[in-house]
Amino acid sequence: CWRVISQTITWLTTTGGEDGMPDICVLAPNLFQGYKNHQEVIRRIDVPFALASDLGFKGNTLNQDGCAISSDFDCPANTGYMLNLSMMTLYSLWSELFWMEGPDKDPRSGYATLWAMGFFGNVTYQPKHVAKLYPYA
Repeated sequence: CWRVISQTITWLTTTGGEDGMPDICVLAPNLFQGYKNHQEVIRRIDVPFALASDLGFKGNTLNQDGCAISSDFDCPANTGYMLNLSMMTLYSLWSELFWMEGPDKDPRSGYATLWAMGFFGNVTYQPKHVAKLYPYA
């Protein structure tokens, strides 16, 4: 786990230059727990990554070579992604980022309140600044 993340940081930084270093590595929960177990053997004390809270990742976020290591519910099992957030752009078709409708009372049940939230846009990125971690072999 540690070696794979370290090597990927080196590759992304080499191919993308100094600006190509990934900001965050998002791992599936099973991989993140394995990473934490490995770190415990080496260090015994995990120091949280303060810069990650500036990016909106609070709580259980660790640091390796200046890259935040975190877990995410949406990552499939045995999978991780390394992202350079400064090389990603979020585009929206509206003047506001999200639009919302509601609250409306649900006529079918009479008890529920319905909300709708939407986003019309896209995220663009350069593939050389993104990596996928997966045990293919």
